[in-house]
Amino acid sequence: MGGISATRQRALDVVRAALDDTGLTWAEETPTRFTVELPGEHKRKTATTLDVGEHSIRVSAFVVRHPDENHAGMHHWMLERNARLSGIAFTVDPDGDVYLVGRLPVSCASAGEIDAVLGSVLEAALSLIHI
Repeated sequence: MGGISATRQRALDVVRAALDDTGLTWAEETPTRFTVELPGEHKRKTATTLDVGEHSIRVSAFVVRHPDENHAGMHHWMLERNARLSGIAFTVDPDGDVYLVGRLPVSCASAGEIDAVLGSVLEAALSLIHI
């Protein structure tokens, strides 16, 4: 017990290589947790975390603080948008802050999948700015 399984280690290696290939700013915060800054509009960046677990890679990105107005409209828009997103979904935390979250099986980890999920996060985060 204790150690990292071969499948998880392979996923960690894939994530490191995929992040290197993006050319984006990223950091390895712990041996199993990575953060990457996705570019945005007007100098805004979307900080995205990839947590490599034993069975899945959890993706999480803070998008916006608790909206001040039109909560019902915002939640309605996010639910409709979730139906069109691939691999991620909008969610809110107990304070009402908006995040994008998703999971990938470690057994399916590939540079293409990491790139695709980061692209989905970026696209979804940018779409929120334009509502």
